[in-house]
Parts: sequence; C-alpha cells; structure tokens
Amino acid sequence: MTFGGVLDASTEVAGNDVPGPAIAHLDTMPRVNLLPPEIGERAAMRRLQGYCAAALVVCAAAVGGLWYQAHHEVTHQRSQVASAQQEQQSVQRQVSSLSQVATAYSAVENAQKLVAQALGGEVRWSQQLRDLSMTIPANVWLKNMTITPNTSSTSTTSPTTSSTTANSAQSRPAVATVSFQGVALSRNDVANWLERLVTMKGYVGATYSTTTEAALGGRIVVNFSSSVTVTDDALSHRYTGTNGD
Repeated sequence: MTFGGVLDASTEVAGNDVPGPAIAHLDTMPRVNLLPPEIGERAAMRRLQGYCAAALVVCAAAVGGLWYQAHHEVTHQRSQVASAQQEQQSVQRQVSSLSQVATAYSAVENAQKLVAQALGGEVRWSQQLRDLSMTIPANVWLKNMTITPNTSSTSTTSPTTSSTTANSAQSRPAVATVSFQGVALSRNDVANWLERLVTMKGYVGATYSTTTEAALGGRIVVNFSSSVTVTDDALSHRYTGTNGD
C-alpha cells in the first residue's frame, strides 16, 4: 500500500498506522484557507481596535498622572501663598503693636533733647568746691564765694595781662564768673592763691581787685578780693551724652 506516492514499496502498513516518514512531511504540505476574507478583515479590525483601546488607556493614564501632578503642584503653591499671607499678616500685627514703642522712643528722644538744651551748660559746683578745697594754699582762708552765671551764649573769656595765669591766653566761652573774698598772711600768699586757682580745669583769668592789710589776732593779715572766669571746659556734659561724669 502506498500513501500519496511518498512511501517506499518496501514499507508495510499494518491496520490504520501512519508511517513515520509520512508524518514528518505533513508540516511541509501546503495549507488551504477556506474561510471568507471578510472574517479575516474583521479579525484584523478587532485587533486594531484592541491596540487603539490599549493606546487610549495608556494615554488616559499618562494624562491623569500629569493632571494629578499639576493639581498637586497647584495645591502646594496655594498652600505656600496662604502661609506667606498669614506670616505677612502676623508681621503686620507685630509692626502695628510696635508703633507704640516707636512713639515712646520718639518721646524719650525729644525729652532728652529738651533736657540737654536746658541742662547742657551744667557745672557740678559740688565737685568744683571739693577740688577748690584741695587747691587753697595753707596760708589763705576764704570768707565768701559768689558764683555769677553767664547768660550770654556768645560771650568769651577776655585774655588777661596777668602773669599769674598761664592758660588765660585761650579764648573759650565763659559760663560763669566766681568771686572770692578771703584772708592771707601776706601778699605773696595772695599771688600763690591766684596761681593755684588757674590750675583747676576750666578756670582762667584769675585776678585780684583789692588787697588791704588789717590786724587779726595780734598780727598783720591781708584781706583780698579776687575773681576767676569759668569756661565751658568745666561743664559736666552729663545731659549731652559726651564726656559725662
């Protein structure tokens, strides 16, 4: 028995068994498609529709992801704007609350200016008297001391011709004149007193106006009157903020 003219004559077929070489040639046999072409076109169309649907799903997922990211970014930016606005309002409230402090500082500054204007020409006479007590020579005693403030702001000290005042050549604004009445054992002691007087800070132009001899306790003494000009070097500057004591 032969099968398709392919089997050898010596090959025997028993019953319904198909020889092995015949099975091997089945894959190489031509195939015949008996389906109508419309069915194949429909199948291709369904595959194309499936691909398109998958592409649409991917695109929708991508668009949804981008929209979510943009929405999240917008929400974050809005949150930052709201936080900045709240911080600005808080700072504005703090500034408003500090306006009273600024007003108080301004009032204090104005008061300091008024005090400096009113007391800028202060001389601390308590310290002047203390320094004066350490300046008086041993043979001189003061009986009276008169302080006359100088009310003229343009007044300056006049240079003196006295040889007992080394610093009288300086012409400084005068703030006061101090007059003394005292007793000395001799006229040399009066001269020593004038020399001591101008060693004090701000004291210039020390002069005497009268000297008269008188008896006191069985000896001759000299009664004298002297004066000195006090310049702005003697100012305390406590209320002007410079060189305050």
